[in-house]
Amino acid sequence: MITASDGIFNLKSLAGKKALVRVDFNLPIRNNRVQNDFRIKKTLPLIRGLLRKKAKVILISHLENGGKIVSLRSLARYLKKYYLKNLKFIPDLLGRQAKKAIQAMKNGDAVILENLRMKAGEKRNDEKFSRQLASLADLYINEAFSASHRKHASIVGLPKFLPSYAGPLFLSEVNNLEKVFNPPRPFILILGGKKISTKFEFLKKFIKKADKIIVAGAVANFYLKEKGYEIGKSYCEKASATDFSGIKKARNIILPEDAVVLRNQKRKIVKIGEILKKDVIYDIGPKTVDQIKKEISRAGFILWNGPLGYFEKGYGKGTKEIAQALVRSGAKIVAGGGDTAAFLEKEKLLGKYFFISTGGGALLDFLSRRTLPGIEALKVRPVKL
Repeated sequence: MITASDGIFNLKSLAGKKALVRVDFNLPIRNNRVQNDFRIKKTLPLIRGLLRKKAKVILISHLENGGKIVSLRSLARYLKKYYLKNLKFIPDLLGRQAKKAIQAMKNGDAVILENLRMKAGEKRNDEKFSRQLASLADLYINEAFSASHRKHASIVGLPKFLPSYAGPLFLSEVNNLEKVFNPPRPFILILGGKKISTKFEFLKKFIKKADKIIVAGAVANFYLKEKGYEIGKSYCEKASATDFSGIKKARNIILPEDAVVLRNQKRKIVKIGEILKKDVIYDIGPKTVDQIKKEISRAGFILWNGPLGYFEKGYGKGTKEIAQALVRSGAKIVAGGGDTAAFLEKEKLLGKYFFISTGGGALLDFLSRRTLPGIEALKVRPVKL
């Protein structure tokens, strides 16, 4: 069990050791171009540290684009161009080509194998598949906290067959997210994004823990619709109203007062309750921004998950104002989710102001259950505060 973030580097010798590193490079790619590389940057300290120690680094990841399993070739090309000049892509996973390439590796070399999910054994957590993966290396490192809510072979199967370690990013995630369970008060939860279905258990858990819960983004559309408000043609994920029943009466939930809608192809600020059937909600309005700012100014700890508007289409004003208020607040802040990280990076707000989790679903699952399958598999226990 590793108890320090640099524990992997304290091994007597890594020179010549084949290190199988599970990373999460499931990144948004359009026209073969990576749109956001936040997760890559967060894993580089481990990868470069292993290379300095003359280990043979074998990277494994999954990648889906629009729900389709795709090759890691374009991702590998991006990695090689910007970060790992000597990286070699192997368009194979367990076959002769992969084994031959790994056998030919020299100390300090790095390769990335083909998409894990091209083999059915990955998602099935097939023992044979796990053994085959393990046969490629001398040790295993999980640096994919953001994928560790999945009971997949590369997350929970591999540790059974290799000496296994948690990488520094993995441990940093656990240690920082543990702070949520004993936060300074008042504790404010800001919840945005698109999907409500993945957040029900999380919401139920934190209704009693958070002093205030601010719901915005497309998540708020579901909430407003269930409460009988007109939301027009706004995006609203289909989800079970039964799941919603346990949280709809909570008194500490704050909903938007106004919104920016697209009406007749023009942006217009309207009150909630005055939205028309042809309107589309794209952002929170100024009254809602002011309301959230007041709560932020009083907060001791803030947990933020998901943008508050459709920033990809240019509706990021509300989210930007709230992010800037968070920076000025002086509160301890934990933010998470791929879209949140992408927005903060775009606005150059990453850095000392926030701890940014690489996890989306993993973040919510960890905060709901205080553990993950990947944590259990490594026998790494979160620090109890």
